[in-house]
This record gives sequence, structure tokens and C-alpha cells, in this order.
Amino acid sequence: MNKLVFSVVAIVCAGVVSAADYAWLADPLNGNWLGAANWTTGEWVADASNTAAFDVSSATDVDVNGDVAVSGVTVRNDDYTFSNGTLTVNGEFDVGAGATA
Repeated sequence: MNKLVFSVVAIVCAGVVSAADYAWLADPLNGNWLGAANWTTGEWVADASNTAAFDVSSATDVDVNGDVAVSGVTVRNDDYTFSNGTLTVNGEFDVGAGATA
């Protein structure tokens, strides 16, 4: 009985997809939103429930490079420009004091 319950729980948990919080690196490889090496997670997975945070960075001209949808964007510091694509924010676009986007 215990093995059966464990197997069912493992299958149910494996099917759960959750949103992720991504943070732009202080010194990313380049300004490409879709570039895995530009995020603290080492990847960008397209999921409209993700959030993205931008702080002080050497790359503040961000190339969206296509269509990107997220549930929220936070710009904490610095002056960011998002261009060359469509950025759909299905939630808050929060720009902190002293920052522009």
C-alpha cells in the first residue's frame, strides 16, 4: 500500500508547474532577454506566470527579442529600456524610486 501511495503522489507532484522569479544579472553576458546567461537562474523559461526583476546592471538596454509575457516586472534601480519585441505584463510593472523604464 505504501508504494502505491508514494507512486501516486510522485506522479501528481511531477505534473505541477509553478511560476518562477527571475533576476537580471548585475553583469550579464549581453542585453538579450532570452539569453540564459543573463539571469541569476542561468535560464529563461517562457511562462506567462513568471516575474522578472531588474536592479543595477551593466546592461540596461534589454532586447526583448520577440514576444515575452510575464506576470510582473520590477525595476529597482537604474534606467532600463526594453525594445525590439513585445513585452506583455499581465500584472504590475513596478518602477522603484530613482529608476526609469
